[in-house]
Amino acid sequence: MVNSLPTPTEWNAIMQYLEDAEIRNEIHTYLIDVDKLTQHSRELIREAIEEMEGIQADFHSLKISFNTIYLFEQDKHLVYEPDYLFNRYRMITLRSALYNKFQPLDVQKVRNYCRTKEGEALKSGLKDDIWSYSSGEKVFGVSEQPGDFTGKGSSGWKFLALSQLMADCFFYEKGIFLRRITPYDNLMFEGKIIQIGQPLKLKNVQYKRPLINFIARQLKHDLS
Repeated sequence: MVNSLPTPTEWNAIMQYLEDAEIRNEIHTYLIDVDKLTQHSRELIREAIEEMEGIQADFHSLKISFNTIYLFEQDKHLVYEPDYLFNRYRMITLRSALYNKFQPLDVQKVRNYCRTKEGEALKSGLKDDIWSYSSGEKVFGVSEQPGDFTGKGSSGWKFLALSQLMADCFFYEKGIFLRRITPYDNLMFEGKIIQIGQPLKLKNVQYKRPLINFIARQLKHDLS
């Protein structure tokens, strides 16, 4: 099965800001097939499925279609993560040994977001196409009612968390530069610290320069 993961609307603002800074970019899609990963990566993915009480029989048929913002002149990739990803299941996948050697994000900070921001995840993550997510039910069984973490919990949230791990295994193996940005990352604006999620949603032009500078730092790109 091939699953196309949702792309956040905030990506449009990021891509426009990059264009304004003369950093040319486009959406790039990778097809990630578990069977084509190394044995070590497959074992890490299997461990995550097991910890989230998934169905092992479907393990080797996993395929996802994973999008990134690709800066083709710098050969770098950027992913902005929606708030519903920061939850107890992502916490499980972020405990993977992969992140001892590959860090497309600040793992400790994001683990903390998963602990403290699950209430925010519930605001946008209860829709059927996220909470249940039909492909997720093939691996993790039928979801409980939206917001109910007992029993099977959310097969969709589990599958999305697993997909992030699959993607990171793929990018690590291929040696591809990847940086993940979260809504809770901070930037300075007029002497105040703000989280980047809100200005990206608003697409307010007053935040354009600090956002461009923040993204450039994450990508290790000199805009001077």
